[in-house]
Amino acid sequence: YHYALLGITTELEAMPLPVGVKAPNVPSLEKWLVNDSGQQTAAPKDVTFEFLLYEGAALEGSYDSNEALLQALNEAGRSFKQFDMTVKAGQTHTEPVFLEADDWQWTDGQQYTIVELPTEENYAFRSFNGTGAAAYTFTYDPALKLGVSCENTFLHWTVSLTKEDGEGNALPGAVFALYSPVETDRIQPSSDYSGLEIQTSVEKNGQLWYLARVGRTGEDGKLEWSELLRDSYYLLEIKAPDGYTLADPAGQVLYRSGAKEGVYPLTVINYAGYQLPESGGTGTINFCAAGGILLLLSAACLFLKKRMSPGGRKQSR
Repeated sequence: YHYALLGITTELEAMPLPVGVKAPNVPSLEKWLVNDSGQQTAAPKDVTFEFLLYEGAALEGSYDSNEALLQALNEAGRSFKQFDMTVKAGQTHTEPVFLEADDWQWTDGQQYTIVELPTEENYAFRSFNGTGAAAYTFTYDPALKLGVSCENTFLHWTVSLTKEDGEGNALPGAVFALYSPVETDRIQPSSDYSGLEIQTSVEKNGQLWYLARVGRTGEDGKLEWSELLRDSYYLLEIKAPDGYTLADPAGQVLYRSGAKEGVYPLTVINYAGYQLPESGGTGTINFCAAGGILLLLSAACLFLKKRMSPGGRKQSR
């Protein structure tokens, strides 16, 4: 509305003050995957992480299971809500997810705590917003924007192989191939193994495995493959040490779950095999010749025996 007085050109304006409703801010959570050095690393497959948001400061003590933690929260009368976040295969993180739900209410000035529930054994909790504390506690202020970032370290694992004979002596020179279940891991064997028949893919129990690593045991009989990503690999012995036969069976599947503190220890035994003499030696010629002579003598004796027997003589007229 505009108002004017007689004789005064200046008008007065009457209008309501700007009125609106500002939505309260809601904390958000983001998940990142990093390696041991803190560098971003992609997830080899979809992996879901579970978080628990509850009222109040972090509970004291430790709990052996999720059930024990939930029981403690119930006994303490704390409200809580679980939020799940999935990092897709090939991705290093999730987009920020707002911590809101129909059955969850934020209270101004109230303390809240976020914890990550135990996840797959090949991921380890690293930090909340850069701190190594296993729980992140904050006071909610609807006027402030709060983003919480949680990092997890992807745990690589290592196969530590030892080649021995039946008496525990180290055997150098054995060649092994490690096959991955993921085709993009496939490599071509290097020229160091050009004299060996190494397949770039093999089938075992209806599954295709793709060549990922090749190695030879050293003088100490050891061979190690580190920074393995997949949950399982197929190990195949390609060549036994000179004078020994391949292990039986020559191949086996190795599972991440068999690793202890990230290392899968494995001992493969070869036994000495019969070796033919090298070219230029007497070889098998003498043995074959002696066998042939014995065979001829046996046939001659049998012929003479038949001739001398009554039934074998000629009848004269």
